[in-house]
Amino acid sequence: SSLKWGNGKNQLDNYYKTIQKIAKVSGNNGSHIHISLLDTDRKDIVARVLFLQSIFYEQLQKVAGRKTTWARSPGVMNMEIAREKEEIMCLSGMPAHDKKGVTRGGRRPNYLRSYYMITPTDKNTLEFRGPKGTVKTEEMLAWIELLHNIVKEANRPELFSLSFKDLLK
Repeated sequence: SSLKWGNGKNQLDNYYKTIQKIAKVSGNNGSHIHISLLDTDRKDIVARVLFLQSIFYEQLQKVAGRKTTWARSPGVMNMEIAREKEEIMCLSGMPAHDKKGVTRGGRRPNYLRSYYMITPTDKNTLEFRGPKGTVKTEEMLAWIELLHNIVKEANRPELFSLSFKDLLK
Protein backbone atom coordinates (compact mmCIF):
# COMPACT_ATOMS: atom_id res chain seq x y z
CA SER A 1 0.00 0.00 0.00
CA SER A 2 2.91 2.37 0.63
CA LEU A 3 3.95 1.90 -3.01
CA LYS A 4 0.47 2.61 -4.26
CA TRP A 5 -0.63 5.44 -2.00
CA GLY A 6 2.46 6.70 -0.18
CA ASN A 7 5.90 8.07 -0.95
CA GLY A 8 7.04 4.65 -2.19
CA LYS A 9 5.40 5.17 -5.59
CA ASN A 10 7.37 8.40 -6.12
CA GLN A 11 10.59 6.60 -5.19
CA LEU A 12 9.78 3.79 -7.62
CA ASP A 13 8.97 6.33 -10.36
CA ASN A 14 12.32 8.07 -9.78
CA TYR A 15 14.19 4.75 -9.74
CA TYR A 16 12.66 3.64 -13.04
CA LYS A 17 13.28 7.03 -14.68
CA THR A 18 16.96 6.64 -13.79
CA ILE A 19 17.40 3.07 -15.00
CA GLN A 20 15.26 3.43 -18.15
CA LYS A 21 18.23 5.20 -19.75
CA ILE A 22 20.56 2.22 -19.24
CA ALA A 23 18.32 -0.82 -18.73
CA LYS A 24 17.44 -3.19 -21.51
CA VAL A 25 14.29 -5.21 -20.82
CA SER A 26 13.58 -8.45 -22.61
CA GLY A 27 11.15 -11.32 -22.17
CA ASN A 28 14.03 -13.46 -20.89
CA ASN A 29 14.76 -11.47 -17.74
CA GLY A 30 12.48 -10.93 -14.80
CA SER A 31 11.36 -8.84 -11.87
CA HIS A 32 11.40 -10.22 -8.35
CA ILE A 33 8.85 -9.05 -5.81
CA HIS A 34 8.77 -9.90 -2.11
CA ILE A 35 5.67 -9.75 0.04
CA SER A 36 5.93 -10.07 3.80
CA LEU A 37 4.18 -12.85 5.63
CA LEU A 38 2.31 -11.40 8.59
CA ASP A 39 1.51 -12.74 12.04
CA THR A 40 -2.14 -12.50 11.03
CA ASP A 41 -1.64 -14.86 8.06
CA ARG A 42 -2.72 -18.46 8.42
CA LYS A 43 -0.07 -20.80 9.82
CA ASP A 44 -0.24 -22.89 6.64
CA ILE A 45 -0.02 -19.89 4.31
CA VAL A 46 3.04 -21.20 2.45
CA ALA A 47 1.32 -24.53 1.71
CA ARG A 48 -1.81 -22.71 0.58
CA VAL A 49 0.17 -20.41 -1.77
CA LEU A 50 1.99 -23.47 -3.18
CA PHE A 51 -1.42 -25.06 -3.71
CA LEU A 52 -2.76 -21.99 -5.57
CA GLN A 53 0.43 -21.80 -7.60
CA SER A 54 0.02 -25.43 -8.65
CA ILE A 55 -3.59 -24.86 -9.71
CA PHE A 56 -2.94 -21.62 -11.63
CA TYR A 57 0.62 -22.30 -12.85
CA GLU A 58 -0.25 -22.20 -16.56
CA GLN A 59 -2.29 -18.99 -16.25
CA LEU A 60 0.48 -17.35 -14.20
CA GLN A 61 3.04 -18.32 -16.84
CA LYS A 62 0.86 -16.76 -19.56
CA VAL A 63 0.35 -13.44 -17.78
CA ALA A 64 4.03 -13.31 -16.75
CA GLY A 65 4.92 -12.55 -20.35
CA ARG A 66 8.29 -14.27 -20.33
CA LYS A 67 9.58 -15.93 -23.47
CA THR A 68 10.68 -18.98 -21.50
CA THR A 69 8.82 -20.97 -18.87
CA TRP A 70 11.83 -21.07 -16.58
CA ALA A 71 9.86 -21.02 -13.30
CA ARG A 72 9.29 -24.58 -12.18
CA SER A 73 5.81 -25.72 -11.30
CA PRO A 74 5.31 -27.15 -7.82
CA GLY A 75 3.30 -29.85 -9.62
CA VAL A 76 -0.38 -30.55 -9.30
CA MET A 77 -1.14 -30.97 -5.64
CA ASN A 78 -3.92 -31.06 -3.14
CA MET A 79 -3.69 -29.35 0.25
CA GLU A 80 -2.28 -32.45 1.96
CA ILE A 81 0.54 -32.68 -0.60
CA ALA A 82 1.11 -28.92 -0.32
CA ARG A 83 1.52 -29.23 3.45
CA GLU A 84 3.92 -32.16 2.96
CA LYS A 85 5.89 -30.08 0.45
CA GLU A 86 6.03 -27.23 2.98
CA GLU A 87 7.42 -29.71 5.53
CA ILE A 88 10.02 -30.94 3.04
CA MET A 89 10.99 -27.35 2.25
CA CYS A 90 11.33 -26.71 5.97
CA LEU A 91 13.58 -29.75 6.43
CA SER A 92 15.73 -28.70 3.47
CA GLY A 93 16.29 -25.27 4.96
CA MET A 94 13.29 -23.41 3.56
CA PRO A 95 11.30 -21.55 6.17
CA ALA A 96 8.02 -22.60 7.68
CA HIS A 97 5.92 -19.56 8.55
CA ASP A 98 5.85 -18.82 12.23
CA LYS A 99 5.92 -15.71 14.39
CA LYS A 100 9.64 -16.02 15.20
CA GLY A 101 10.86 -16.43 11.62
CA VAL A 102 12.53 -19.73 12.43
CA THR A 103 11.88 -23.26 11.22
CA ARG A 104 9.71 -25.63 13.20
CA GLY A 105 12.93 -27.14 14.59
CA GLY A 106 13.74 -23.77 16.17
CA ARG A 107 16.74 -22.89 13.97
CA ARG A 108 17.11 -20.10 11.44
CA PRO A 109 16.77 -21.59 7.98
CA ASN A 110 19.40 -21.60 5.25
CA TYR A 111 17.74 -20.21 2.18
CA LEU A 112 17.87 -22.72 -0.67
CA ARG A 113 16.32 -21.53 -3.91
CA SER A 114 13.71 -23.78 -5.35
CA TYR A 115 12.91 -22.01 -8.59
CA TYR A 116 9.15 -21.92 -8.26
CA MET A 117 7.34 -18.89 -9.52
CA ILE A 118 6.45 -18.10 -5.89
CA THR A 119 9.04 -19.26 -3.35
CA PRO A 120 9.28 -18.71 0.42
CA THR A 121 12.46 -17.04 1.65
CA ASP A 122 14.34 -17.01 4.95
CA LYS A 123 13.23 -13.39 5.47
CA ASN A 124 9.62 -14.42 6.20
CA THR A 125 8.54 -13.29 2.74
CA LEU A 126 7.23 -14.90 -0.40
CA GLU A 127 9.29 -14.09 -3.47
CA PHE A 128 7.39 -13.81 -6.75
CA ARG A 129 9.83 -14.58 -9.57
CA GLY A 130 7.37 -14.80 -12.42
CA PRO A 131 6.91 -11.49 -14.22
CA LYS A 132 9.11 -10.33 -17.05
CA GLY A 133 11.46 -7.47 -16.34
CA THR A 134 10.03 -3.98 -16.40
CA VAL A 135 11.03 -0.37 -15.95
CA LYS A 136 7.43 0.84 -15.70
CA THR A 137 6.00 1.74 -12.32
CA GLU A 138 2.38 0.93 -13.22
CA GLU A 139 3.36 -2.52 -14.51
CA MET A 140 5.27 -3.27 -11.31
CA LEU A 141 2.34 -2.08 -9.19
CA ALA A 142 0.05 -4.45 -11.10
CA TRP A 143 2.39 -7.39 -10.32
CA ILE A 144 2.55 -6.36 -6.66
CA GLU A 145 -1.24 -6.24 -6.55
CA LEU A 146 -1.48 -9.73 -8.11
CA LEU A 147 0.92 -11.19 -5.53
CA HIS A 148 -0.98 -9.44 -2.76
CA ASN A 149 -4.23 -10.94 -4.09
CA ILE A 150 -2.70 -14.43 -4.16
CA VAL A 151 -1.67 -14.17 -0.49
CA LYS A 152 -4.97 -12.52 0.49
CA GLU A 153 -6.98 -15.27 -1.21
CA ALA A 154 -4.72 -17.99 0.25
CA ASN A 155 -5.80 -16.73 3.68
CA ARG A 156 -9.49 -17.32 3.01
CA PRO A 157 -11.09 -20.44 4.52
CA GLU A 158 -12.18 -22.07 1.23
CA LEU A 159 -9.80 -22.23 -1.72
CA PHE A 160 -11.61 -24.67 -3.95
CA SER A 161 -14.13 -22.20 -5.36
CA LEU A 162 -11.42 -19.66 -6.24
CA SER A 163 -10.97 -18.79 -9.92
CA PHE A 164 -8.00 -17.16 -11.64
CA LYS A 165 -10.25 -14.15 -12.33
CA ASP A 166 -10.59 -13.72 -8.55
CA LEU A 167 -6.82 -13.23 -8.35
CA LEU A 168 -6.83 -10.69 -11.17
CA LYS A 169 -9.56 -8.48 -9.67
